[in-house]
Amino acid sequence: MLTRNENYILLVIKKSTGNYDFSSLLFHLNSQAQAMKEQAQLREEMAYQYKVGNFEAAAAIQRRLDSDVAM
Repeated sequence: MLTRNENYILLVIKKSTGNYDFSSLLFHLNSQAQAMKEQAQLREEMAYQYKVGNFEAAAAIQRRLDSDVAM
């Protein structure tokens, strides 16, 4: 059984047939992976800010995450 990320990669490859050369496809996948890592770091930081009681900073991080999802 494939993981969620492996299924996503296969979907991107299927959709990109003819639209990307291989290096462009790898760049796209790397960019997506980097964005996912950054979002995970932001979620961790937001959880920490809530834990220490800094709700204003946590709310600002949440707005940042919400704007990333909208894009």
